[in-house]
Amino acid sequence: LRMCPVPGDKIVDETTGRTQLIVSCYFVHLSLNDFMAKMFPAAARSHNFACVQFPYKTLVSLARARKSRFSVPPRSSTSTVPHRHKFTGCTPSDLAAYERDGFFIARGALTADEVTLVRRALETDSTLTENEIILSDASGGTTKLALWSEPGDGTLGMLIRSRRVVHTMEQLLGGPVIHYHSKQLLKMPRAGGVWNWHQDYGYWYKDYFLMPQMATAYFAIDAQSEELNNGAIKLLKGSHKMGRLDHWSVGDQQGADLERVQQARQRFEEHTCDLKPGDILFFSALALHARCLQALCVTRWCLAAHDNVVTTL
Repeated sequence: LRMCPVPGDKIVDETTGRTQLIVSCYFVHLSLNDFMAKMFPAAARSHNFACVQFPYKTLVSLARARKSRFSVPPRSSTSTVPHRHKFTGCTPSDLAAYERDGFFIARGALTADEVTLVRRALETDSTLTENEIILSDASGGTTKLALWSEPGDGTLGMLIRSRRVVHTMEQLLGGPVIHYHSKQLLKMPRAGGVWNWHQDYGYWYKDYFLMPQMATAYFAIDAQSEELNNGAIKLLKGSHKMGRLDHWSVGDQQGADLERVQQARQRFEEHTCDLKPGDILFFSALALHARCLQALCVTRWCLAAHDNVVTTL
């Protein structure tokens, strides 16, 4: 990871022959497992990476690779932002809320114009529907989602690796971050799609992340609230201090140990996040959260980006 290009480096694009100046380098676009497997397939089969050398040129090529174990990144065209956004990072009170509750909400972090751009990308990008996954809950309801691990240079990629998101993640997690994966979540009208109580680290721990310095940026593209009854996200305040819980399969999902969840719901305050378009919810990978039943006759779009501190790998 230390051999990745840094700001000020110049590299030659092997496809076009053009020299490019690295202006910023927030993310390595492949997970470590993907990187090793693509570079050294023979070693990957035997899991013997002890004496691997890292050619710089190959590393740059792989960091630019288009495919990953989730899906190709969205093809959405890049767009300029018509108006300057106000949110540039978390305040001391935001940091205090995150430490205390395990989450905080950046109100109006996206302008109305930016929300329109993101919505257009979600609605028109064919790669999202081509790589769509449909998950069922225990009651038979469904949620549609598409996942990708390379941010890409389209509208969605530029948003999830923008300074306001990355800088906030670095403030919350205490160090340089890399992009783990992102997903588009679509709740259809009256389609159910309950998400069981869980911790994101309950899943991600099984992807060999040793430490839970991981977090999610959850972008509200449509309004969602308890009053609207359209699948708003719920969190237990302070539950991130419990540490990692065991998780078990429930339908196509995994849920946290039910006995621990019941105890946690008695101890910690349940908070339903009332979000307006343009709000960003930042929450810890250890925070217990769930999503309500989608009962309203409207579609609800949202986007989630998941980052981790480099040293968690």
